Amino acid sequence: MKVFKPVPLAGLALATSANAQTFVPFHSGVNLSVAPGGADRSRMPIATQQAENAQRVAVAVENGFDFVRLRVAMASWIDTGSVADQQEALTLANGIIQQVLAEGQRINVVMMAGSLSTTTSAGLICTADPSPMAACTAGWHAVLAFLPDTFHVAFEPLNEPPDCSAGDKVWDAAQLALYYQVRALRRAVKFVVYGHH
Repeated sequence: MKVFKPVPLAGLALATSANAQTFVPFHSGVNLSVAPGGADRSRMPIATQQAENAQRVAVAVENGFDFVRLRVAMASWIDTGSVADQQEALTLANGIIQQVLAEGQRINVVMMAGSLSTTTSAGLICTADPSPMAACTAGWHAVLAFLPDTFHVAFEPLNEPPDCSAGDKVWDAAQLALYYQVRALRRAVKFVVYGHH
């Protein structure tokens, strides 16, 4: 279980209603991944992973963290295309999300890019090939489908800005495009963005 210090969550204030609930802060959080140990996936039986995840969430709550930053690996969508791995990731992610929210905590769901040269953040953003980004979009759509539209939830579809020519411009443009796509589906969920570099 990796603990991190809170930093202000940047966001785009476009077309959102301002009310007190919108600005409930995420104070202190802990990083968890869908697969135990921070891996993209695990070969342990899914029931074993679910039990371990439930225990990890309980420990986070007991230790006073008020939100979980949940890492969902996109590798099964953009690296391998494995439908079985995608379904397992969705099942595990949904279990953690529902448990965190049932505990009265908040959650920030982070979609982690792949590990191939074409599927890292730089590969997704800086290349002209649209197929990895299309697979990435399918993955975050699948996760967003079971996220309730509440200010207790934050969504981080991209992270780790690319280091490529004009990376700042393409990075900002990609996040803005994603913002509009997410907002078409969820109005209250916090949208988390990263500054380039």
